[in-house]
Amino acid sequence: MRAHNGHLTLLPEAERQALYDRPEFDDFQRAEYFAFTADELALAERRRGLNEQILCLLQTGYFKATRAFFTFRGLQETENKTR
Repeated sequence: MRAHNGHLTLLPEAERQALYDRPEFDDFQRAEYFAFTADELALAERRRGLNEQILCLLQTGYFKATRAFFTFRGLQETENKTR
């Protein structure tokens, strides 16, 4: 199957999103993946500044869920996700 741009498409869009996009968690999953151990909190506390600490905790939580790392564009995106 070829995409509109001429590149080969191996996965349908829904499967690609399931594999590579940041997941949306329900309340139960959020409580599970973002419950941090003392070691995980200590790792985050060693980061300079609140933004880096939040990013560290987000990366830790998402990694526990997906075994992948994601790019965060800044604190504004972080604030939207924590609401």
